[in-house]
Amino acid sequence: MRNQSFFHYIPGKTFLHKMQPWIKIILMLTLAIAAFYCPLVPALCIFFTLATFSLTYLRFSPRNLLSDIRPALIYFFLLYMASTFSNITPGEKICFPEMLVPKKYYMELGARLLLSMETTSIFFRTTTQIQLNHGFRQIESALTRRKKTPVADLLSLTLNFVPRLSELWQKISLAWESRGGKNGPRKIKTLTTILFRTGMDESYKKSQAIKNRM
Repeated sequence: MRNQSFFHYIPGKTFLHKMQPWIKIILMLTLAIAAFYCPLVPALCIFFTLATFSLTYLRFSPRNLLSDIRPALIYFFLLYMASTFSNITPGEKICFPEMLVPKKYYMELGARLLLSMETTSIFFRTTTQIQLNHGFRQIESALTRRKKTPVADLLSLTLNFVPRLSELWQKISLAWESRGGKNGPRKIKTLTTILFRTGMDESYKKSQAIKNRM
């Protein structure tokens, strides 16, 4: 179940797994930001290329891929709905079925987000939490010329918490279903409270661990 979690590390021996973490961090940030300046067609082409690369060379499962880009797909759907509704406003003279064709602006936003999420997914899936922390420390030490790296520790703690929250949600969700709980507003309300309490407890413990090492 752990490897199916959102942005969770998958062991491997590829060149990306072996790459220096500080190099991957710089590449990931550069590519993720550059994705939001990419035109529609190139963004989609690069996304499908990276997705194919993830499934074939990196051996990610289709479930891994869908898990990581699911937020982007949901946002993409919302953009499509927004575009459709804007086509049927009184000021727009667009007939069916043209009204179902989304506007290029909304399509570009969705494609750019998909590309950015896939780039980030490859980074997290090939980088351990220890490597992530070490990479941020290397970058901060090179910039500040100091051994202490409080900013790097905070960044790594925050980013490591993203896949951990997903894993916690899956666990409490399975526990809810095993007790006969059903999907719906009550589930979201109950589990969100548990997730918040558990997440705060874990973040406190991790912050104390980092503080004790400093």
